[in-house]
Amino acid sequence: MLDKTSIKMLYTEYYSKPIMDTMNIDLAVGNIAWEITDLSDIDWRSESPPLYVGVLNGGMTFFSDITKFLPSGYCQYVGREGEEPKIPMHYSEEVKRIFIFDLICDTGSTLSNLVKKYQNCYPNALIHTVCLLVTDRPNKVLQPNYCHNMVQHEFKYKGYGLCDEEGIGANEHRIFCIEGSMK
Repeated sequence: MLDKTSIKMLYTEYYSKPIMDTMNIDLAVGNIAWEITDLSDIDWRSESPPLYVGVLNGGMTFFSDITKFLPSGYCQYVGREGEEPKIPMHYSEEVKRIFIFDLICDTGSTLSNLVKKYQNCYPNALIHTVCLLVTDRPNKVLQPNYCHNMVQHEFKYKGYGLCDEEGIGANEHRIFCIEGSMK
């Protein structure tokens, strides 16, 4: 357990150099939302509303921010593992589009597992995966359909929904690399 002085030193050292600041996050979220809403094969007015799924915990802030810019649909949060998809009340079997949002795609296994679970519930739906960050890890199980930035997989990232072991950084509207050297 770190004392308050050590935590403050860590915070000052790592959190003074974000890899994405507030403006870059907002631009990235807006660009991804634009890509999604600009899909030429979707008639957003006549097609049934999409199902938006946010992956807890790290993807919660990203999901909250991006759904503000998307056409109205049904939203739900799911945990990384173990939970079965919940079928929203008043939602028809005619689900045509599902968008699964997570902040970072490392190995792709979380998204891959969720895609399989939602395919079982909605076999005729087209499922899109969306991440703000994707690591450069080789041999990913799944590559997201939409992403903004490639990052190195050897490092740990905090901020914008992700906190460290001491609970620091989750409420930052910036993303930081806290392990490894970025000098």
